[in-house]
Amino acid sequence: MNRLIISLIFLLIPLTSGAQEVKVLTDAVSLRNLPEGEIVKTINGGETRFLFNKYSFWGKLSKGWVNLDYVDYTLPDYVTTGHVKLKIAVVTSPCEAETDNGSIFLEENSVILLGTEKEDEVFGWYKKTPVAVKKENVYVEDVTFNIASLNKTLKIYSDYGKTFEFLPGEVILIDNNNRVLYKDHLWNTVEFEMLKSKEVDISSLEEEINHLIDIFNGAKYSAPISERIGYYAKLLPVDYSSFEVLKTPQGVGLKVKLKYQFFYRDGKPVEGRKTRLILKKSNFNFWKTISDMCFGSGVNKFVEIEVYRFDGEGGFSKEGFIASSYHYYKDGKLKTLEDFINYSESEFSDDLWFFADEVYERLENGN
Repeated sequence: MNRLIISLIFLLIPLTSGAQEVKVLTDAVSLRNLPEGEIVKTINGGETRFLFNKYSFWGKLSKGWVNLDYVDYTLPDYVTTGHVKLKIAVVTSPCEAETDNGSIFLEENSVILLGTEKEDEVFGWYKKTPVAVKKENVYVEDVTFNIASLNKTLKIYSDYGKTFEFLPGEVILIDNNNRVLYKDHLWNTVEFEMLKSKEVDISSLEEEINHLIDIFNGAKYSAPISERIGYYAKLLPVDYSSFEVLKTPQGVGLKVKLKYQFFYRDGKPVEGRKTRLILKKSNFNFWKTISDMCFGSGVNKFVEIEVYRFDGEGGFSKEGFIASSYHYYKDGKLKTLEDFINYSESEFSDDLWFFADEVYERLENGN
């Protein structure tokens, strides 16, 4: 039975599977009316919802769609959308079958849709052709196949070296013993592809990010505005505790904690005063560079930059985050700074910034 016929069957049968629970891994995530559509709500980190359907890397919740890169979830290998009951004759060893136009050769595990049985022969259809086969070469079975929409890549193998691959979203016939009916054959050897968790080398990443921090701080120190006001918002070095790796069945996410503090140009920290970030565009550019670096190091789910600033009382307070999606990165949708800002999830306190928005607009436009 070919893929077209199976797809048509699938379209006629309503979805009957239960929902799966998802948990938000980032600080927050947007719920949208459609994949890449308008934001209708925000779900906070740690909250759970139920996933009812999946399209590409988007998940359908009860009140909208969410980018699945930002959540943890576990899906079954496939979703059963209906059933087909068949009576079949399965060839047990290579043999000949009689047709109206002579004999044809049938391989082991060829499947005949059974019509009638006699004492020493069975009659049915093989690839839509009426055939007759000696009963000694087959076994007859009543079997119920699930009409299954795949959530994972599936490979099927034959004893003759044939291999076929089905991608998530494709529809197949599979029974409860994981036997697949495809191209009038019963495939007994099937393999659902499991995503292998990648290892992220935090030590190397720490070294590379600190090198970028040195360059970033040097530029801030030398900026005309820091010369005028006598201090700048310095980004402190990261260490191993600045990173949080989140491994899930779908991939690896990474959170990176960045701390800012005002420093005088003579190298002394500014005590007793909250730190505010002075220039917006340069900071977003830096966060984009860090995110790109993390994706390049093996992160294949999301990167979240967590922004902390000195609170003026000896500690640091979290003032926002920006999280970017691996699928957007892979699809080339985070190449420019504008894309990075538009396609990422972010939220920052108004008190984080040194100037009002209209001042940033003038500064960044060269006015």
